[in-house]
Parts: sequence; structure tokens; C-alpha cells
Amino acid sequence: MFHGGLLFVEEYLPIEKLPMILRRVYTLTAVCVGFVIFRADSVCQAAGIIKTMFMGLKGMETGMALVRNQLTPLFLFTVTAGIIGMFPVIGKITEKAKDYQYAEFVLAVFSYAGSIVVLLASMMSLAGGTYNPFIYFRF
Repeated sequence: MFHGGLLFVEEYLPIEKLPMILRRVYTLTAVCVGFVIFRADSVCQAAGIIKTMFMGLKGMETGMALVRNQLTPLFLFTVTAGIIGMFPVIGKITEKAKDYQYAEFVLAVFSYAGSIVVLLASMMSLAGGTYNPFIYFRF
């Protein structure tokens, strides 16, 4: 039903006429809500999580404690990299690099190396973290 509702919205509302940033916010919101619906054990649990996502935590102390715990250097680096990666920076750099002889090759090497580093860091973070069962195990 959730995906059907999204298809209805995209078919009958002019989403493509919105500014790019609003379209990205819409997509991120739809994906996050969809993940919650998929992962929740019940409709009531999904509704509670979605309510907390949009209405915030009860009590300022709890919310501030959560913010303090989450604001690590790794989190700030990841958010900064995500914001930079959200814009077409790589395409513009590659376009300007065409003027130089080996610049495209060097950019490709750094791009692949960076992707491998991020993959390995993600794998180490998941392996070293708490117990994380396979999401499809319940099915």
C-alpha cells in the first residue's frame, strides 16, 4: 500500500517540477519511511517509529543525550562527505580534468581507491559492531 501510494503521488502530482533539493528530500523521506515499514515487527511499532522520526523524542534531555552520543568525528565526516557527494562535484572535476593529460586516469584511480576504502571501513564497522542479524531471517 505504501508503494502504491507513492506511485499515485508521483503519477498525479508534478514532482518533477519541484526544485532538485525538494525532490531529494522527498526521495530520502520515502525511502526512510519504507525501510521502517519493512523492518518493523508490527504496524503499531512502525507508526511509533515514524511518529518519533517526525515529531522528535519526548523530553529535551533524552534528545540532547542522543545528539551528544551521535556527534562523533566519524559521523561528522560521513555527513560532510554525504553533503559533498550529493552535488555533482565529481562530474565537474572530471570535466575540468579533460584539459590535462593524465588527470582523468588519476581521478579514476582515486575514485576506485576511495570506494574500496569506504567498503572496507563499512565492513569493519559492521563486523566489529553489536550483533546484527540478517534482515530476511524472520521471513
